[in-house]
Amino acid sequence: MPFYNDGTLIFCTSQRIVKRRFGTRGDTTSEIEFRPWKLAYADWKTKAIRFLETGLPDDTIHCNPMFHTENGMLHVSFIAGIPHDVAMHYLLYEMHGSSWNSLSKPKSISEEFTSMGFVSPRYICSGNAHSLHLIDKTNGKRFRVNTSFDAIFRVTYDPDRQTRILVTGIDEHDQHRTLIYDIVSNETLEIKGPAPVYKACLVGNRIAFAHRESGGIEDYQLCVAPLVLEATEKVITLEAL
Repeated sequence: MPFYNDGTLIFCTSQRIVKRRFGTRGDTTSEIEFRPWKLAYADWKTKAIRFLETGLPDDTIHCNPMFHTENGMLHVSFIAGIPHDVAMHYLLYEMHGSSWNSLSKPKSISEEFTSMGFVSPRYICSGNAHSLHLIDKTNGKRFRVNTSFDAIFRVTYDPDRQTRILVTGIDEHDQHRTLIYDIVSNETLEIKGPAPVYKACLVGNRIAFAHRESGGIEDYQLCVAPLVLEATEKVITLEAL
């Protein structure tokens, strides 16, 4: 789930699989296998990779990272799922500092369950697979983001045009697709790629996206392809709240 801004790519990486038992109802438990994804960032030109420590528990799932600079301060937002007795508990977090090496401890944006979202200079977005909400930081207006996807898997934004959001979802044929929605023009376009465009970001006239390598547990690799935008029957709209 990459995100590119100003020459730097931030993404998630994992080299291990964890088995953990979670309680359900009564004495029933279920064992789940997952990758405890960690945050990393890289210079786009040199490809030098550095890991970004958050201080959260070892088996935390970090995902959906994004960043921007505002008034000389670096702001990093991400989703983190922390294991609890019953299930993973996901929240939207933010860190800030004068550089990558001086970021504050993660602070949750709210205590409401959030499995996807971001903080940009213009918006705060939060939600889950079936419900997304957007807050305009300039005026406090709130919106519901409606999509024609069966389920949503990621939402991010275009750092060069902050009124454009990218939404990855799954359609009625179980295919992953990524749409770009322009909040100003109300236009929705679809990103086309050489493979299903899963959790993509814009890199100038290219895209970076996660490509499934095998049927293994969350076996994804980053891929880069030309940016191709096409008309789509899928729809994204905003509903004022």
